[in-house]
Amino acid sequence: EDNMRLMAAFGPVLIDIPESLLIDRGILAKPYFKYRDASAGPRLHRTSPFERAYKLGYTENPHMHADLIGDARNASRRKLPVLTLVARKKHGDMILKLYKEAQLRFVFLKGEDDMAARRKQLDALIAGELDGVIGTTILDVGVDVPAIGLVQLAGGMKAEVALRQRIGRGLRAKKTGPNITFIADYSCNFNQTLKDHARQRENIVRQTPGFVEGILPEGQDFPWDSFPLK
Repeated sequence: EDNMRLMAAFGPVLIDIPESLLIDRGILAKPYFKYRDASAGPRLHRTSPFERAYKLGYTENPHMHADLIGDARNASRRKLPVLTLVARKKHGDMILKLYKEAQLRFVFLKGEDDMAARRKQLDALIAGELDGVIGTTILDVGVDVPAIGLVQLAGGMKAEVALRQRIGRGLRAKKTGPNITFIADYSCNFNQTLKDHARQRENIVRQTPGFVEGILPEGQDFPWDSFPLK
């Protein structure tokens, strides 16, 4: 639908530049994708409807939260800025609380924050005064996000345009160090609906030249050693 609106306003697509070309030329960072399947809590069932599954599988899932904290810590130790993307404010508030308890320096950018406040926090991220920022859909478009080392896709869902926008937030070319970005996608595949959504997200990546080559085998972690400990 978005593509149809663009073509209605500006005409048909004349040139299609694939991500693989931009990555090969260093215009975009090379992405590595890791898919993390968190354990389920005792109240989540395979057939739980979406809202209940999302609450128990994402918002209130301590196993997923532990995965998020572990990856954020690894990035923080290497001074890699982290962008944690969620779908709902309650989930972002929960993650912010847990990150602070883990001694990680994060802020949660919300829709009600004015542009000046957002810019101040992003500048703090660039300056190394923060380990990362948490954001909802407000960071999908219209906000200039600095170079990111780790993108945490912690909001689930399955929309292709939104997924590509969120992945793209981490692909800005790096000015120093290896020109690579780590992208972690979190799910709780015990529930069938959440598993279906996760498969759809992964299929989008697998069908994208330049992305598919960076998908890590199951159980393999990011090449953290590409970045020295700070």
